[in-house]
Amino acid sequence: MNTDLWQQVAQMNDTNLLSSLTYTTKAQQPFEIAYDYTKSGNISQATVNGQVSSFIYDGNNQLTKETLPDGTMNTYAYDAVGNRKASVVNGEKSTFTYNDANQIAKKNDTTYTYDADGYLTKDENYQYTYNQQQRLTKVETLDGKTVASYKTAYV
Repeated sequence: MNTDLWQQVAQMNDTNLLSSLTYTTKAQQPFEIAYDYTKSGNISQATVNGQVSSFIYDGNNQLTKETLPDGTMNTYAYDAVGNRKASVVNGEKSTFTYNDANQIAKKNDTTYTYDADGYLTKDENYQYTYNQQQRLTKVETLDGKTVASYKTAYV
């Protein structure tokens, strides 16, 4: 028997939400995760090996603030239809605008482009190509270097 295999123990709370996960192996210290929830079922606190992160949500159950174990606070704001309009993550501010289909049209100074079917064709780093079945076939850097290509085989 391999004693280096991880074992997992999951516990659920009274509302059948995951309250804790513990991963153990004989070779290493346990890895433990515990969750507390708001009345509406959102995670309000996550504790990973004793390190606590906390989360605050708005009336639409959207994350508005997270505080990480090192004290870092990330904040998020949303528009009237629930799209994220601004965030501050690790001190970096971002603003977002959306097109009529509620797809990100712009993040800070980066424009996102979509085809007529709503598929992303260009973002801040890459260009995307799709076949007639709207399956992704190629990802290229903005200067045309292929990063990945995909082929679909029909049998």
